[in-house]
Formats: sequence, C-alpha cells, structure tokens
Amino acid sequence: KVLVVGLLALLVISAHCYHELEAEEEMEFEEEAVEMEQEQEEESESVSAAEARIDHYMNKLSALINGLLKCHKHPGHCPKCHGKVLGKKKWHNYRIRIRDVSVAPDGAVFMVGHNGKVYKWWGGKKFTGYYGGNLRRIAAVNGKEYFVTHRSGYIYHHHHGRLHYVRGFKAYDIGYGGGKVFAISTSRAGRGGYAIYKYLGGSKWKRWAGAATRIAVDSAGRPYCVNAVHHIYKWAHGRWHRMPGAARDIAVANNGVSYVIGMSRTLYRWAGRNWAKMPGKARNIGAGRGLAIEGLSTQLWVYHRQFVKRQLAHRNQFYFS
Repeated sequence: KVLVVGLLALLVISAHCYHELEAEEEMEFEEEAVEMEQEQEEESESVSAAEARIDHYMNKLSALINGLLKCHKHPGHCPKCHGKVLGKKKWHNYRIRIRDVSVAPDGAVFMVGHNGKVYKWWGGKKFTGYYGGNLRRIAAVNGKEYFVTHRSGYIYHHHHGRLHYVRGFKAYDIGYGGGKVFAISTSRAGRGGYAIYKYLGGSKWKRWAGAATRIAVDSAGRPYCVNAVHHIYKWAHGRWHRMPGAARDIAVANNGVSYVIGMSRTLYRWAGRNWAKMPGKARNIGAGRGLAIEGLSTQLWVYHRQFVKRQLAHRNQFYFS
C-alpha cells in the first residue's frame, strides 16, 4: 500500500510539473510571436521611410535636371536646350521684297519676289531662287511643287524639277488645297469680278459658279473667295455662303481657319462666328501649315514662335508653327 501511494504521488507531481512546463513554453512562444510582429512592423516602417526618402531625392534630382535644361532667355525650353518650341507667336521680318506669298500644307513657303521670280524660304535668311520673270501670283502644293501665274495670265505648274505650261485659259489668281486647284480668270463675269475655274488636270478646266478677284482653298478642297466689292464667300453644300465683313485678300490654313486682310490692311482670323483682329497689316496673305504675309513695305513676314532645326532627307529644313 505504501508503495502504491508513493507511485500515485509521484505521478501527480510529474503531471503538475509537465503542465507547468507546457504553460512556460506557450508563454515563451507568445512572447516570441509578439517580438516577431514588432520586428516586422519596424522593418515595414523603415522600408516605407526609405521609399519616401528615395522619392524625395528623385524629385529633387528631376527638379535639378529641369533647372539645368531650362533656358532663362525664353519663357520655356528653347530648341538649343530641349528641342521644343515655346513662347508667344509674333511676326518676324525677313527683309526680302515680294509680290505674293503662299504656304503649302507641309509648311513650305514659296513667294514671288519683287523681280518676278519664284523663291523658296528655308528659314532664317536662307532662300532659294527658282524660275521666273514677270510672275504675279503663286499657290504652293508642297516643298517641290507649286502653281504660278504670269503677268500676261499664263499658268505654269512646277513639278518634277521643271516648269510646265498649263493650257486652258489665262488666270489672274490661283489657289491650292486638299488636292484641288482653283483659279480666277482674266475674263470679266459680272459685278462680282472674274470667272472662277476648277482645274481637272492636263489642259481641262471646269467653270465654277460665281465671280471673284481673290481665291483660296482649304484642306478639304473647298474654295473661299473675295469678290470685286470685297464680299467674303466660302463654298459649302453645293453653293456659296457669304461670311460677315469685307476683305481684300483671303487664305485658309490646314486646320480650316481662314484669314483675311481687311479694308484698312488689318489682319483678321475667323473665330467661329466673326472675325478676330490680329496684329500686323499686309498686302497679301498665305496660309497652310503656318501663316505668312507680304507686309505694307512689300517684305516677307512670317508668323511663328521659334525655329526647330531638324534633319530631313539629309537636308536641314526649317519648320514654323
């Protein structure tokens, strides 16, 4: 009996000790888990702090780079610094005497000089002389092609490096846009001015409705005109629609915005419902991918910001906006 009682007491003591050990281990495990969670939170906080510091320094670096690229002479990045064209547009005088000017849809600028010859403007003070003598009005097609009228009324088409005579009739003014060519003949056609014709190719011309003294064509091939009493018209839905105001000359840019020279030689731009006044005065005007005029001093003026010089087809060409 004494032995059995001793064994039972030993078992009870052993079980009690075992439970105490288990409780201690559980407490240690919980403490370790809490410590691990705290360590993970500290690590995440340190990582987020490091990321915030990295973002801060990257912002500083980008600001430093932008500061280095910034041109302090212009209100933004200039072509020498960043290759962009920024700043306000204004007229630039290139001091070449001209009779007429035309801007092609691709931005090429052709003009008839005061000596009756054709010139192409490459930007800055660079001009290239073409054929000519007693030429009067010009319509640029692209950088290598144009139509021009002679003082006697003959029409010539320059393409493939040569000047070709266009048969059909004699013209005073000519315009190009959207692949279409319209011309104003030297034949009187009533109170509105002279007969209007559309070029069909070769020596074929189609008589167009109305009469005018100046003509322009938009990028969709629709003509605009000014007649002998200075009324302004545009062609839409198969007929002429009169626009408000009075003008001496008209031009239409690639984006469909039309420009006119008012009766006092002031420049105006179509603002949707009426004409908005622009700085400058002119005798003749040309629009396409840009705007150019013959000023009152018969010199070339181009309306742009700055030039961006690009390499194109192994030749340095200038574009303006």
